[in-house]
Amino acid sequence: MTYDVVCPVDDQAGHPGDLEWLYIATTELDAEPDKIAALERLLEATTRRMDASFGALTIPERNIRLRHAAGCAEDDGSAQAYRHAHTYVMGYVQRRRAALVANRPPADSPSTPCKLLAVPVHGPHRKPIGALAFTKPASQADFERRELYVAKHAARLMQTCLEAGYDTLTGLLTRTALERQGLRLMAVCEPDRPHSLIYLDIDDLHVINEAFGFACGDRAVTDIGRLLRPPYLPEEALAGRIAGGCFAVLIPDCHPVQALQRAQALQSEIGKLAVGSPQPMMLSASCGVAGIPRGGDAFSRALIAAELACRAARERGRSRSDVYLDVEDGAIRRRDDILSVVRLRTALESDSLQIFAQRIVPLADLRQTSGIECLVRLVAEDGSMVEPAQFFDAAQRYQLARAVDEWMIDRTLVLLQPFAELLFNGGIRVAFNLSEQSLCEDGFVGFLEERLASCEIAPGLIVCEIAESALLRHPTRIRAVARCLKALGCCVALDNFGTTPASLTQLEDTLPDIIKLDGRTVSDGLADEDTRQTVRTLAARAAALQIECIAAHASSPTAMHRLRALGIRLAQGNHLHRPAPLGQVMDALREEEQRQLEQLYQPP
Repeated sequence: MTYDVVCPVDDQAGHPGDLEWLYIATTELDAEPDKIAALERLLEATTRRMDASFGALTIPERNIRLRHAAGCAEDDGSAQAYRHAHTYVMGYVQRRRAALVANRPPADSPSTPCKLLAVPVHGPHRKPIGALAFTKPASQADFERRELYVAKHAARLMQTCLEAGYDTLTGLLTRTALERQGLRLMAVCEPDRPHSLIYLDIDDLHVINEAFGFACGDRAVTDIGRLLRPPYLPEEALAGRIAGGCFAVLIPDCHPVQALQRAQALQSEIGKLAVGSPQPMMLSASCGVAGIPRGGDAFSRALIAAELACRAARERGRSRSDVYLDVEDGAIRRRDDILSVVRLRTALESDSLQIFAQRIVPLADLRQTSGIECLVRLVAEDGSMVEPAQFFDAAQRYQLARAVDEWMIDRTLVLLQPFAELLFNGGIRVAFNLSEQSLCEDGFVGFLEERLASCEIAPGLIVCEIAESALLRHPTRIRAVARCLKALGCCVALDNFGTTPASLTQLEDTLPDIIKLDGRTVSDGLADEDTRQTVRTLAARAAALQIECIAAHASSPTAMHRLRALGIRLAQGNHLHRPAPLGQVMDALREEEQRQLEQLYQPP
């Protein structure tokens, strides 16, 4: 369907009464704090002024789709005509950046023939972001320059209104506009349905600004703002930029537990983004979720609660999320936490946690084993495995992380006693992940020293893994603990390494024995050239400092081939070896050693 478009005539002169009408419309627009309500009234008034039967304002990227139909619009076909022409109109004004006046309807129109006038609505840098359109029956008078004059000026007023209610950098709602639109949206929902708010804060935005400049920080804000729209959020969701790198998302008819799942899905998408060069920094964000209570200040209370949950999540590391718990909305999450903590306490007291291990292999020969990483697993009453993230998050919130660390080290060293000679002969290192709680509390290094003194495993085979995020938050404390661990003869590894521009500085200031590249860098197969350059730079600097480099989450033969080419010697991941009970892994290593010895001493 193609309209016979008339080249717009000069629109600089309107009817003498139009100027007065525009002045009144501007005054009313400025006085209305609710900008969506102001747009609705302006659309209705402009439709009447144009003598049109139907008016429509469509701005897709801001989820604005306003319609006004005069009493006869459905009967005379004007509304239906616009619905059929909508795609054509949007494409025309955005592609040509010009008004469309069509007084001769297309012959192949599937609806009642109508006349059409549409003008673009502009955003920043005069870019068309939507269209203001009007239709009326073919039997009525043509759209002339007076109507074009009114439509263009109405579109400019709407643009001014949008600038007041939307963030210029991201196109998302401002905080005030988000609150007002959210309250309007919730008012038309069923009264007893739950609503939720997600508070999202970009991790380490100040580091990006300092390392790459504010323009790069703005790009990070813009890139994440683009994700706060469908298909990543429901069509009915509202998103706004609160300040700096902070965003809020209101999701109607959504329980906080469901909103938490939405937040975690967003975090996964954000984790695929990176900014800066020549060493790009992977983006991440912390999220807090809160239910929206009833009452006049519901939005403000929910925003404060979600921000508190976001802060609590960030204290546990990058790209974490949490739910604000209150009497009404926190029962399910609190119940799950309490269940996990009860299970964990019971398992610690009964010595019934399980230790799994995952092999770390040399990329030159995947059959060999250079080390193992020990992992704690919690078994539920029905025999199923509780997700590590679920019970460990609860352990951190309820100050049980150090107890878990100490149990794992104590129990693992006992289990490995019979294999001390095997580990020593094969040079197989044993790695433990240490929680931030253990590293920041006094007495942990002393505990480890006592346990190492009472076992036969060489301290040089023990690797203490420290998350780079913990080092960034507590640099002085973590470096002091790292020096103490090295003094015991242990190796120190920086885990989840390479996510910030400060990573290279951390190498020189901390001088770990090992770095483990962040899994997000490797898990996509190193398909991006910027990512490969980052890994190449880190590997070269680590080699110059005689630091071993391990690639975590190596997920495919392609990834391993690229890792070899980039100078990475060691890797681990489920593609190479799925975690299994520690005893099974050690028995398999002993059998492999026995086979190698038999082959070595087999008579000719």
